[in-house]
Amino acid sequence: MDARNLIHQTLAEQLNINEHDIEQRKISLSFVEQDEVNLQQCLKWLEPLIPQVVQEFYQHQVSIPEIALIIGDKDTLKRLHYSMSQYITELFSGSYDMDYVAKRLQIGRIHQRIGVTPKLYLSGINRLQHLLEDIIRDYSEDEPQTNQILSSLKKLMYFDNQLVFDTYISTLQSEVIVANKQLESYANNLEQ
Repeated sequence: MDARNLIHQTLAEQLNINEHDIEQRKISLSFVEQDEVNLQQCLKWLEPLIPQVVQEFYQHQVSIPEIALIIGDKDTLKRLHYSMSQYITELFSGSYDMDYVAKRLQIGRIHQRIGVTPKLYLSGINRLQHLLEDIIRDYSEDEPQTNQILSSLKKLMYFDNQLVFDTYISTLQSEVIVANKQLESYANNLEQ
């Protein structure tokens, strides 16, 4: 595909992700309507705790020199706090449709563009998931319900990771195609 045509498609369209694909992903993860309900029910009591989760998350992240270097400055860190708060709220929104997917794909694209390696991305997501699990265990009153919520969260985090890594892979594939075309052009110029 001509790179100039990409601007006429959404990222989901470029990756051939549609409603059917989303449903298939959910089915493969056994992510069902009850999981959506489980997560949405948490938002009422979780929302006031989100700033604490975000603070703990970034306190850990900036202790890693490689991540601190990528973040770079106080203003960026402030924007990241806001974005992470939004992300956590969306995790517990109960709505995991094309709009949700588009945001996850953008997360993947942004992380890839700024040089966040898959290793760093996954370590950060792992940290976030553990923080959220700890909060859920601390504040949820019913153990069977807590286990259901934790299971729902785990499935959704895998769903998100699938989308983020589709973006990483697609970007790498595009870079290889561009590099091959440049090499081919260079070789053709040498032949002339």
